[in-house]
Amino acid sequence: MARRALSTILAAASLLAMSTAFVSMTKVPNSPVTPMRPSTDRPVFGRAATPVVGGRGRAHLTQRRLRLAGNEMPRNMNVGYGMAGSILGIGLYTAFKICRDTGIDPNKRFNTLEEDEEIRLADEIKKYFIESPLRRVIKSNINHLLDIQHERGRRMKVGLTTRYQRTKKRSNVARKLNPSRF
Repeated sequence: MARRALSTILAAASLLAMSTAFVSMTKVPNSPVTPMRPSTDRPVFGRAATPVVGGRGRAHLTQRRLRLAGNEMPRNMNVGYGMAGSILGIGLYTAFKICRDTGIDPNKRFNTLEEDEEIRLADEIKKYFIESPLRRVIKSNINHLLDIQHERGRRMKVGLTTRYQRTKKRSNVARKLNPSRF
């Protein structure tokens, strides 16, 4: 019984708040503050009519994108695991070491990082050999193996495994990693 009375009191209070909002939103000639529908003279109700306290507007609905080392980081992932999965050349150990060096909790999510933390992360990641330069070095190493006709290079050229794993049944990964290079 007490809950029902409390809910009626709350409903009455919200109706009173809506009626005062309606009175404050009535049309005033030449007033740019009052949102009106273009087809009618009635004011707009709902979220569009309620004034925003704090001045954030729709900013809280859109999230900033965080790009580190040219990759967009997953927003709802932990910092340590997200860096390890998104940036070539950074594994779990290195990602947690970067978090420790910058003083950021590795279990903190990317969407809760402050701007100064993002800057510290970007500065720390610049110290490592990652992404495009690392890809270039890997590619040059493979080309070197092909040029000197090393056994690994020859097997890569044909599209076989380079460490003599089974090729009769399960060679799909080797065929993906070492496509025939003619």
